[in-house]
Amino acid sequence: MQYCYLIDDEPIFNLISSKIISRSGWQGEVRVFISARTALEEIKLHIANEGYLPDFIFLDIRMPEMDGFQFLDELINLPKEPLKYIRVFMLSSSLDQKDIIRSQQFPMVKGFLSKPLDIQTIKDIFHKNEVN
Repeated sequence: MQYCYLIDDEPIFNLISSKIISRSGWQGEVRVFISARTALEEIKLHIANEGYLPDFIFLDIRMPEMDGFQFLDELINLPKEPLKYIRVFMLSSSLDQKDIIRSQQFPMVKGFLSKPLDIQTIKDIFHKNEVN
């Protein structure tokens, strides 16, 4: 089973985005988190069993409690071997060049997406990463 994590504190965005991901042809499970900390705890819980780790993470930058960059800072400190196949795509409602440059410092970040998501962008991501 493949997993896709959608991490964003906006419930309406999550509802729409999870439907878009499902309609894109994604055959795995979409897990929605309104808290980056909760998603990180879920990853820590499954780190010993790579089969339950996400293949993709769509991660909002601006969130209360723990933002997307704080999430990445903690994620890179976990054991690297189980996490090596996770592909992260940053989400933002603004394309701030500083955020784009900062996101490129994390090897697991494979792209920077503007909200809202659209089906073709998601299809392209899954196709490029050989997920059907």
